[in-house]
Amino acid sequence: MPSKTQKKHELLVERFIASFEKLDEMAASENLDPIAWQLAIGDCDQYGRKHWRAIKANTEISALEPI
Repeated sequence: MPSKTQKKHELLVERFIASFEKLDEMAASENLDPIAWQLAIGDCDQYGRKHWRAIKANTEISALEPI
């Protein structure tokens, strides 16, 4: 069972990720942003871009240390 601190951290991350859609168009071009393109959903728009969404992934804390 997650601790209160872990739950607070998870909530903070979820709120941070939710802010992406408010602060960014979240549109990816296959040639200009191949990483976002991998997260793309739906069909291309009139400019050949797709919208993307962040996905939840479990990551070892040690992988996040350099950030």
